[in-house]
Amino acid sequence: MFRRRVLHGARYYSSSKQVPLRILFAGSDDFSSTSLRALHQEYLKKDSSIESIDLLCKEDGRTGRRLDVMKEVPIKAVARSLEIPVHTIPGFKNFTLPDTSSGQKINLLVAVSFGLFIPAAVINAIEFGGLNVHPSLLPMYRGAAPIHHTILNQTPIAGVSIQTLDVEKFDHGKILMQSDPPIAVHEDTTFGALKEQLANLGAEMLVKTIRQRLFVPPLTVVHNEYQPSMARKLSSSDKMIDWHNWTAKDIQRRSDVFGTLWSKLGDDRMTDYTAHRRALLKDIKILKQDPRLGPMEPGCFRYIKPKAQKSIMAVRCLDGWVTVGSIQLDGKKQIKAAEWAMGLQGRGRGKIFYDSISFRRFHVDKLSSAHIYLRLPEDQSWDQIEPDLLNDCAQLTKANSIEGNKKDNINIVYTPWSNLKKDGSMAVGQVGFKDQRKVRRVLVETRTNAVVNRLNKTKEEKYPDLAMEKEERQKELRQREKKAVLERKKEETRVAKERQEKAWQRDHAYDDLFTEEALEENSNENQDATSYDDFW
Repeated sequence: MFRRRVLHGARYYSSSKQVPLRILFAGSDDFSSTSLRALHQEYLKKDSSIESIDLLCKEDGRTGRRLDVMKEVPIKAVARSLEIPVHTIPGFKNFTLPDTSSGQKINLLVAVSFGLFIPAAVINAIEFGGLNVHPSLLPMYRGAAPIHHTILNQTPIAGVSIQTLDVEKFDHGKILMQSDPPIAVHEDTTFGALKEQLANLGAEMLVKTIRQRLFVPPLTVVHNEYQPSMARKLSSSDKMIDWHNWTAKDIQRRSDVFGTLWSKLGDDRMTDYTAHRRALLKDIKILKQDPRLGPMEPGCFRYIKPKAQKSIMAVRCLDGWVTVGSIQLDGKKQIKAAEWAMGLQGRGRGKIFYDSISFRRFHVDKLSSAHIYLRLPEDQSWDQIEPDLLNDCAQLTKANSIEGNKKDNINIVYTPWSNLKKDGSMAVGQVGFKDQRKVRRVLVETRTNAVVNRLNKTKEEKYPDLAMEKEERQKELRQREKKAVLERKKEETRVAKERQEKAWQRDHAYDDLFTEEALEENSNENQDATSYDDFW
């Protein structure tokens, strides 16, 4: 399926080969630490061409939901243990290349899982430019999270590419060495195992590149026929469980990749999705069907105690059940999920895990029909749909029902998506409702062709990337929230400044009356005899 060819070029670097390498290693995490250790081992050898190694990493940063935990960049501890000089930066603004401890210039930059784009000015200022260890078969999975996407997408192959640092884009450098043959990735390959395998392979290939001086011009460039793809940076929205659309394998796989997933916990009688509490879920595994677990809607959970096994909390998903090892609600400590679920028995009736709710559904009452979903503006309630829009949805639903289209005086049912009820005992397409009070009906006496034809003229068939749309939506919401926070801080600063000015004015209102000039002018010592005439 994949073919690979290498273009060979002459190598004439007899003089450059003798130049000792003074390496600035840019890294951050455990993956890059493996390469740093390998370079240090090479440096310790008697015949090594490496004269010195310095580390460049980002400054320690705050983490946690409240940014109240200071976290050290993991590779710093590794560098200290190897007695490697460390240089930290917040970014490349006003950056100056450091010299080695002996005062000499850096002549090779090596970046491995660094996390910052290195400017052209920095790369061009270094004699041999820069190298990068990337854990994918470039141009496959360019971007920040290639290993994550390999596991999540079940890509059957993986590998490592050693490339030059491009001065314009991430992961667009010239490939100097690449895994051949690629590593096979199986369905049961775990994220941790693949990451460790690629880290070790990348470190080994980096050392070979250094020994063979593959970075010295003219370069021998590796070409292949892998298709370009992106491995975008993953966010919190990728960790939110979609109980209705993810299989048990999907959820277990994401739990393996991310460690912690999350969902919203609420009561099925709650109408405000934002009021649901956030729950962090860890150690999620596939559960074989238990006879005590009857048909339930995705997101429902139960406490059970299998025979000769520890008690567990089981949660229903698209095609089965998963177990959860631990749970942590907002503002609470992490506890075992089974103990938490057991404590909810009796008083926990009606509680359920939710995924995101943003649609309203229409279908023909008591007849087979198409299901129409309507996304409403954020400031509009589902029971405030405009009559014309409601009529359009009803007509479109009737027109797409095989039976309903032939009949007059039919009811179109609509309800919030969160009010739908589905369990394993129902036929395909059949649904019920959790709360009949949230169900509305609109009578359609007859089909109005003018409305249906108008709507059909605006019909567009799309096959969207739903995951990407979800990510873009989450990004938009985050940007909107960030903007609101900035505006709120700006207003608070303005109000505080205004209060400060008023307080100063209040405290200094009489300052002008007690200046030296004013006191001297009103002093009796400086008055002449005529000044007292007004008092006689």
